[in-house]
Amino acid sequence: MEPLIKRDLKEFNELEAYTPYLIKNRKKLTNSPKEKQFLIFEENKYIAFIVPDVNLINGLQKDKIRYSTYLSGDKNENLIYAKKAASRKYRKSVFNKNLGLSTDGSENLLLRGSAYGTFTQTLIYFYWNSYLHGDFDIYGELKKEVRNPYVETGNIEKWIEYDYVQNDSLLKALKKAGFKDLKRKRNNPNGLKITFKPNRHVRMIFPAKTVTYQRGPEIWGESWKNGAKSKLGYFDCTPIEKNTAYGYVQYAQHYDEADLLPNIKKMDSDYKMLGSGFDLYDKAYNVSMTTGKTWIHKHENIKFVLDGIPSMMAKLECEKQYHGNGVLNVKHCYLGGKKSGTWEYYDETGKLTKQEIYKSNILWETITEFDKPIYAEGAAEAKAKFEVEIAQNIYLQEAGSDITEEKRDELIKKWNNFYDLNTDAWNIYLNSNDPDEIQRGIQLVKRSIELKQIYENTDTYAALLFKQGKYKEANSEAEKAIKIGKTESKKVEETKALLKKIEAALKRFE
Repeated sequence: MEPLIKRDLKEFNELEAYTPYLIKNRKKLTNSPKEKQFLIFEENKYIAFIVPDVNLINGLQKDKIRYSTYLSGDKNENLIYAKKAASRKYRKSVFNKNLGLSTDGSENLLLRGSAYGTFTQTLIYFYWNSYLHGDFDIYGELKKEVRNPYVETGNIEKWIEYDYVQNDSLLKALKKAGFKDLKRKRNNPNGLKITFKPNRHVRMIFPAKTVTYQRGPEIWGESWKNGAKSKLGYFDCTPIEKNTAYGYVQYAQHYDEADLLPNIKKMDSDYKMLGSGFDLYDKAYNVSMTTGKTWIHKHENIKFVLDGIPSMMAKLECEKQYHGNGVLNVKHCYLGGKKSGTWEYYDETGKLTKQEIYKSNILWETITEFDKPIYAEGAAEAKAKFEVEIAQNIYLQEAGSDITEEKRDELIKKWNNFYDLNTDAWNIYLNSNDPDEIQRGIQLVKRSIELKQIYENTDTYAALLFKQGKYKEANSEAEKAIKIGKTESKKVEETKALLKKIEAALKRFE
């Protein structure tokens, strides 16, 4: 048993706090095919994020919501088409009791009855499937069609029956890692018990705007309710001030306790939550409340989650640049378009000279001194390959050692450009009958083909072989060039003509 305990303890100790882990093998909360669940932990506490569709999150923070309310009764034709005096156009609104929210994105209200000259009204925003809604209320029970993000908080519990551990150093390591003694209460003789256990029901996050309205003049509009049409007077109320806050509603749903290690997987993300940020989230989402009730936060803690979830789920994308000798020069990484992770800088030998640590475009740390030399992966192989290429580079051999660094780099680039190599080889074919020059052309075109074989350089190779008198090889390369040319939709008539010359030459020497 102790080998299994050691294995599980090692795996647990390798988990990284404040790093997102994908939750596996758990039933989806919503009906979204894109739903993902992940958790971030700190010591014995965790926060789980349930994200139906990460691509919808930014939409929740739009300034204007161009869709009718959903809860207010649009399915019951509780509608008003009010004529605006200024534009003489109709505006559709959906009523909830005495209030109607417009559908033109302006957040104007139509009001039945009377009201003060100015008054405030809270609007809540949520996704129903992929449609964004503004409403005066939110569902008191969970709807699988709602695609706002959800949050769950809980504890990570770690247990082991001390009596089963005979190795004193192992027992000491378990205690250090925070494993408590089961004392045979849970009857778990098989090893470690590591679970993540929710301490709250799931809560859905939503943005809410508190809008101050100015009551306008009375207008008349045509109303439909249950198919009946009538004409009534309303007040057209215009927003004069808006304040956005963020809140959540608690639902009755919750997940059961589950084993941690087999049910999580590290995400392909370089995101790292700050410890202070974790504490803010934990406090914000651990407020005691009644199921079905909404709670709007007065601070920014909840908004941080909407801002942060895309970064938590984003894949770290890195780009690399290389020295002229093929050795890695710099590695830059981005997360959600922002500088992130470790940026690395290497000299021409592949030795690491500097590291920069970025988080969301902010440079946190620069490291220039290392305990021991660190080299880029494959640096030795790249350098050796480059030295071989330098030795084979005809252009450098012909230029000699007395050239500028700029000229040297130019000739190295030319030796690695399949197009330039083929052009030089083709010019030799057209303009020279010197055997040494023809052999030089063959070396150039073979290098071109090595870099990238296309119709043009294969045709050049066949032509030079023909000129060199190697008709069998020329015949094979000409046929190959025609085949490649057809796949590339190129005109191959000149190669066909060359092939006839080659075949005629072969007949003469049979």
